[in-house]
Amino acid sequence: MSARVTPSRGEDGGGGGGVHLYSAPVRALIAGLLLCLAPACSHTEWRAQFGPTTGFTGGGQPGSFLKVHMVEGDLYVFDSWRVDPTVLHGRGRHLDELRSHVETGEFHVPLEQIALLETNEPHTVTNAGPIVLGIVTGASLIVSAVCLTTPKACFGSCPTFYTDDGSGPTLQAEGFSQSIARAFEATDVDTLEGARPRDGSLSVVMRNEALETHMVRHVNLLAAPRGEGRRVLRGGDRFFPTREILPPTACSTDAEDCLSLVSALDGQEHTTPTDGEDLAARQTIELVLPEASGDAGLVIAGRNSLVSTFLFYQMLAYLGRSAGEWLMALERSEAPLEGGAELAWQLARIDVEMRDADGAWQPVGHYEEVGPIARDRQVIPLPTDRPTGPIHVRLELTRGFWKLDELALALLDEPVPVVRIRPRAVRRRGDDDRRALRVLRDPQAQLVTYPGDAYTLIFDVPEGDHELFLESRGYYYEWMRAQWLEEENPRQAARFFFDTASVLRQLAPEYKRIEPEVERIFWQSRIGEAP
Repeated sequence: MSARVTPSRGEDGGGGGGVHLYSAPVRALIAGLLLCLAPACSHTEWRAQFGPTTGFTGGGQPGSFLKVHMVEGDLYVFDSWRVDPTVLHGRGRHLDELRSHVETGEFHVPLEQIALLETNEPHTVTNAGPIVLGIVTGASLIVSAVCLTTPKACFGSCPTFYTDDGSGPTLQAEGFSQSIARAFEATDVDTLEGARPRDGSLSVVMRNEALETHMVRHVNLLAAPRGEGRRVLRGGDRFFPTREILPPTACSTDAEDCLSLVSALDGQEHTTPTDGEDLAARQTIELVLPEASGDAGLVIAGRNSLVSTFLFYQMLAYLGRSAGEWLMALERSEAPLEGGAELAWQLARIDVEMRDADGAWQPVGHYEEVGPIARDRQVIPLPTDRPTGPIHVRLELTRGFWKLDELALALLDEPVPVVRIRPRAVRRRGDDDRRALRVLRDPQAQLVTYPGDAYTLIFDVPEGDHELFLESRGYYYEWMRAQWLEEENPRQAARFFFDTASVLRQLAPEYKRIEPEVERIFWQSRIGEAP
């Protein structure tokens, strides 16, 4: 119990068995699995019913609860509460870091000591200051029929970003889709393919269109000089001008021709259905690229299917009411994450190989992009000591996991430096939001957004011809759906973490059942309208 949390009318309770948290190495493995099973970032089917939180707000409707996760690891569970500018007042139970009962009574908790609030009445605390993990019920949302019947297909994302491409606001990017908790806070860079600055500035609309809490550390614009008649492609942390992008001469997978769907960046995507018996089943795509001398790279433009979203939601359903506890335990762990993360990325990456002069396949790189919403275009540099003649490349990937728009060969120039540009202004509901601007320009702060929030970021663009990229950093928490709690199953959750292969086989028929409609349901269930 924190020394600065003051109880009143406390009643000492009996000792009671606690929930045993996973050991640090076990939490590290689970953390790595979570990295892959993330969702990513039409008309409205879900609508958040949030009102402003001013002065004192309180919870206490029948069945309401508020879990107060403390920075130091202990937990308060309140069935009634109210918030003032600096303190959360509530009545309920206090549990220690091992979840043994400490006492029951009324408590006064300083907001600065709270790591996370978890509640089925999010409107009472979303503006209080601490980060909120909501439990979504019918009382807080108008739920569409499709999402009631298929709750693991409903829209989920990280922040989504829109720019004007000349025809109006267009979805261009989704930020840090893999960052499903503070432990996974990361920087994401996305290509702004169609962005068109006007009068020396670019407006980027950042939206929270899902049932999530987003913690945005920063959003910057990256400008890379193109040169006349060139584009710039990102390859990891390098930016390559390209003289020419050439389509493949052949593409085949599963004895089918895929050439027409991947020859141009045109929105026509190649995808294959999942394996009905195993969601981890792999497939191979073989490409023949034109002969080229000098520096060249394989261009891949694509996005995830909704397999990862489905798996992430299913895992949360199995965790049920312990999801918040698990996230907090994960974030307090100091164990390394490499082992589990590598296992997870096997599902969410494309392995690229090239045939050498002896006819053997040699690994040359990976395409790693998490998110089902916006495609991203990247280049994987190929070795310069290639055999003469057409270039043979193959891609090894998880069946049904990818939607590929373009596979091509790019002729590359030397990498160029980029200019990093912070926002000049931030607007919300048409007015300047100086607080949001100050937060996004402060590397130690984070902008917290809730379902339905939208901000317009204004960037000054350098003179000249530049390729533009969006750099975003942060993390988010997916809100729990009431329907998911009905599937709470600790045994299945444990299998998800420790026998993943069998769970992926077990869930394959369920995803196969919803696969024909999953994309339509997903896009129809965004919160708010496109800008």
